[in-house]
Amino acid sequence: TTDGDVEMELAKSEGIEADVKTDDGDVILDIADGTSASISIDTDDGRIKMNLPNIKNFEKYMHGASGEIYGGNGRIHISTTDGNILLKEAM
Repeated sequence: TTDGDVEMELAKSEGIEADVKTDDGDVILDIADGTSASISIDTDDGRIKMNLPNIKNFEKYMHGASGEIYGGNGRIHISTTDGNILLKEAM
């Protein structure tokens, strides 16, 4: 999306391939327990919050973060130019 928020729920998957991008909006991503993926996040001007209990190799840097959940078999990339990013475990 160019100008809007993105809110998604990802079902459990061991080989997920997802790219989520918005230029001017927040991203909220609910990830099902057991989903295996490496996660990379980029934001030019926003906050990053991860509420994932099983995240490993978590690294936070100036304009992004990365880590993996349940072995990192799939790939999730999230990008926003001007917005906050929240990753959490789906209930």
